[in-house]
Order: sequence, then C-alpha cells, then structure tokens
Amino acid sequence: MRKPNLEDIADSPVLLPIYLPYSERAARRKYLEDGPRLAFFEYFERAKSGSSAAQAVLALYYLFGWVANVDRLECARHWASKSASSCDEYGQWVFSWVLLEEKQLAAGIQQMILSAEQGFTPAIHHLGLFVINGVGFGKDMELGMKLVGLAANMGHHVSKLFVIRYYKMGGKGPITKIFAYLFLQFVELFDPIRRLLPGNMFGPSRLIYFRQVSVENASRRDVNGEIIDGSLEAMLENFLANQS
Repeated sequence: MRKPNLEDIADSPVLLPIYLPYSERAARRKYLEDGPRLAFFEYFERAKSGSSAAQAVLALYYLFGWVANVDRLECARHWASKSASSCDEYGQWVFSWVLLEEKQLAAGIQQMILSAEQGFTPAIHHLGLFVINGVGFGKDMELGMKLVGLAANMGHHVSKLFVIRYYKMGGKGPITKIFAYLFLQFVELFDPIRRLLPGNMFGPSRLIYFRQVSVENASRRDVNGEIIDGSLEAMLENFLANQS
C-alpha cells in the first residue's frame, strides 16, 4: 500500500488522545506534540513494521476520511483486519467499526464481542449501546445498562457519564435522581472528560449505524436482509457468564 503525501492528510483529525494506544508511545507523543498530520507517518512506519496498535490507528485515519486520494474503506479494512488478526483488542474494536460501515452487522458485532472479551472497555460500552438500541440484538435496556455499567466499573469514563445521565433521567437503580443530577453537574464543571459528551464520543458511534439499523425487526436482520441466526446472543451470553 502506497505511502500518502503530507498534503493528503487532513489538517485536523479529531481522534481524542485517550483513544490512542499507549503501546505506541513515540507515535502518541508525536500526535500530541506535532499534530495528527505528522503523526500519521510515524504510525504508518510502525504499522508496516507489524505493530498491531499502529495498524488500528491507521485504519481509523482512513475510516474517517482523513486521508485523501485513496479508497477509504479498502484501506481501512486492510489495516484493521491486519490488526484484528493479531488478536489485538484495539484492532478488533476498530475492525468492528469498519465492518459496520460496510453494513456487515453480524461480523462487526462479533469483532466487538471479541474485543470486549479481552476487557477493552470501549467495546463493552458499545455492546451496551447496541443492546439498548436493538442493534444486532433484541432491545433490552436492563441488559444494555448492565454492559455499560460493567465498562464504567472497569474505569471507562464515557460509560460512567452515561450511567449517571441514565439515573439523572429517572432510570431504575441504586442512585437517586437528585444525587445523579448533582454529581453530573460536578463532573461537567470539573472533569475534562466532559468534552466527550457532544456528538456521543469521538467518532464510531456517529458512523451512521444506529440510524441505518433502526427499522422494524432490524435486531434480527443483517443489513443485507439475512436473518441473524442467534450466534450473537450466544456470544454475548458467554461473555457475560465469564464476567460473573
């Protein structure tokens, strides 16, 4: 795969630093210090040398259209599949979004579950959102919140805010509505993670998927119309059984 030119890279990709893998410290530091355009080439070289984390980051660059004059999805799939094939939990999560963008619902959620099984909290969080919205599964608010709560207990900040917002809106659980309201005010005033709230996180969840799969019976069908055979439910049940 050819190496893009500097002018092909978008001026200001908005991949939040908390989603940059720490295993690639030099590239991450370059992203923070020199900006995403120059950091792209650091990730590109590391990806070519076999770094699964760098391959996953490259896939996001392509997936979100931050690289011009290329086939966006073809390049994203190339790097994401390489990363996921190494059983990298970050790569599996990214590959999931590539597959979902390609309208491969079952395959995408399977990758999300594989990532969640390795304890990757963004994947667990998104599984919860899928269940809540009936994407790939029957709608189940209680089960979805259980997944989001699991991610929150494991330290995922967005999940923590999601749970607090849920209780603030009157969701059933041990936190009172008034406590949730006061706590959320504190978080939004003093926690820099509040920047993640607009747009529902950094990107994947704006990829179109919830809108595309909102039709009746979508939870039982892939986007090409094929009925999902229940394997997703079995995988999810197995994942939850291993968390207890």
